[in-house]
Amino acid sequence: MRSHANLLFVVILVLVAPGRLLAAVTVINDGTTTTNLGKLSNFNGSAGAVTTLESTTGVLIASQSAVTADFALRTVWFPTSRYVSSNDYTVTADFMPAAPTLRNRGGVMGWLDLSAARGIGLQVSPSDDPAVASFQVTAVDFTAADDSANESVDHLFNLDGTLATSDLSSAVSDVGNYVPTSFATFQLEFSTPTAADQTALTNKATTHITAKVFQGGTQVGRTIELLTDLPPPTGSDHRFGYYAFWGSVFSEGSTIGQLDNLSIQGALGEASNIPPTVTLTSPANGAAFNVPVDITLTANALDRDGTVTRVDFFAGTKLIGTSSSTSNPYDFQWTNVPPGTHLLMATAFDNAGASRVSTNQVTITVSNSPPSIVVTSPQDGATFTAPATITIISDATDIDGTVTAVDFLEGANFLGSSTNTAAPYTFTWSNVPAGSYSLRAQATDEWNAFTISTNQVNVTVTGGQPGTGPSLTITHTNNSVVISWPASFVGFRLQSKTSLSVPAWSDEPAANNMAIVSATNSAKFFRLVKP
Repeated sequence: MRSHANLLFVVILVLVAPGRLLAAVTVINDGTTTTNLGKLSNFNGSAGAVTTLESTTGVLIASQSAVTADFALRTVWFPTSRYVSSNDYTVTADFMPAAPTLRNRGGVMGWLDLSAARGIGLQVSPSDDPAVASFQVTAVDFTAADDSANESVDHLFNLDGTLATSDLSSAVSDVGNYVPTSFATFQLEFSTPTAADQTALTNKATTHITAKVFQGGTQVGRTIELLTDLPPPTGSDHRFGYYAFWGSVFSEGSTIGQLDNLSIQGALGEASNIPPTVTLTSPANGAAFNVPVDITLTANALDRDGTVTRVDFFAGTKLIGTSSSTSNPYDFQWTNVPPGTHLLMATAFDNAGASRVSTNQVTITVSNSPPSIVVTSPQDGATFTAPATITIISDATDIDGTVTAVDFLEGANFLGSSTNTAAPYTFTWSNVPAGSYSLRAQATDEWNAFTISTNQVNVTVTGGQPGTGPSLTITHTNNSVVISWPASFVGFRLQSKTSLSVPAWSDEPAANNMAIVSATNSAKFFRLVKP
């Protein structure tokens, strides 16, 4: 059957006599669209190879890019919204290889367990030489780490209970009059084991498998009948689909073949979307780095009933980037990572819009050495005459970054910043009144880590004329009085009292050489003192 109906799901009623219903065949996919088809491929061994499926002129074209690393990249495309809800059913799909070579393999997978990532399929290994070509029933383990386990006859048995083998008397059939340049229909029937089946397999048989291939309405090759002891898929994990792969690890991938008319005869259920899963694989939990550093985050993501469309990476709740990869491993390079402790997570999104956060969270530490700084001038103990001009010089370095700012301090008071972009860093303090001063410098890097100079330079300014100290400026604003003095005068404390006949002065709260007091009708006197 090669019809192309407008609807994705088409039910065909098969009658064998007037008024007698034999079966209902549902066409799940007619080749005109890939909508609602999910994909499950090898978890391992794919290297940079990727399998794709696209609809062209009413059929589906399966292809593979690149070369796999270790073993063939096997893929099943299955309906994301339908699952098998009975033990007895038959699945069919049409396949025509793009070329009559052993590389262009395909057929149908009629028994797919999404939870276990395992399936049973029927495929053709085509060739121009019928003696080389074959049909074969195989068990596929998509989680396998080697080729022998990836596709095998493991858990398959002959009807007499002996282990199945990959030869013409067991799991393999000759192709008969099969023509590889035309479509053939691959059929897998699954049924409840008979009493004889259970006797042969000592009550371990779970399913009876019957495999046939048809071309032009006629069966080609022999019927393959096997048993399996694999536990049947349960609930919405029980799927089926198109099966195809590029059967070579030595040649560049290409078009595998054409697929069409995925159909099922049996009961179906409506499946809800299963969110994808994602696991961070790098960096390792507890990894430590030093700035400057770029860190590559890597994750493996899987969507058992669809495709992973995006993987985002987070540091805490902040999105730091999205992987540009379209298959595992999904990675992103986080550049110029800031110092600190970072909790890394990944979120995977599927083709239905569902998402899930990584099952593991990774904590890393990025360390930063703050800059070092020392005041080199004036000399400790230097003396100046008021009003003085003092040039303060410092030397600052940062072994793992850049010094971005150098500030100068008198005690805890900010004097000003250097305008230099490299050492020596200088600042000129002008109009310095008489007094004793402690000079220091502070260096800051690009991560806002800072260090105050380990040395402190003490200088003395002597002499000067009366009135050379700071003058107070008093401004009345609404119900407040603003009292301030020049910024160049540091280390002074503002005091007040309500009568000059009172000996004690009280400290007034002030910041940045300014105080704000409430205006009253009584007199108040202010002065500046320097300890």
